[in-house]
Amino acid sequence: GSAATGPLQLQIPSGALFSAASPTSIASLDPGQATAIAVAVTPPEHAAFEVISGNAVVRSELAFLSIGFSIAITSSNTGTFCVYITDEFFYYGDLAGVYVPNAGIELVNAVTRTQFRMDNVNGSSCFRNVTLGNYIVTVQAPNHASKAFTKVIDGPCRTKPSS
Repeated sequence: GSAATGPLQLQIPSGALFSAASPTSIASLDPGQATAIAVAVTPPEHAAFEVISGNAVVRSELAFLSIGFSIAITSSNTGTFCVYITDEFFYYGDLAGVYVPNAGIELVNAVTRTQFRMDNVNGSSCFRNVTLGNYIVTVQAPNHASKAFTKVIDGPCRTKPSS
């Protein structure tokens, strides 16, 4: 703008997740001047794996700026995810044909969109060192319907989808 902003105030979302890491009262800025603001994000130890969106606002009597943000709550910890692919028809009748051959398994992290894939799986397989989080799991095999489901990988786990 062409005039000083007047004293500015930083407003951040309320709650335990966010806190100001820079002063919330900011001196007036002249035209062409800039300043930095910082917001600290401190998720609880067992926070859900998700994307949180919100707005930080900088305002004065003469100026208003809304700054949108999205923050992904993720983990650097890893786990193992095992998938057993069974055919229900054989599962309840002939145990020799219980596992489905030549399947493809795909894991997609619902927050980071990181993908893991295995092809030509014969009945079961484990993904190791998978970052903990929410995943969309898709299983496909010849002569079987595809199956997609969601799974939270939060450490060693096993699940048994049926096709």
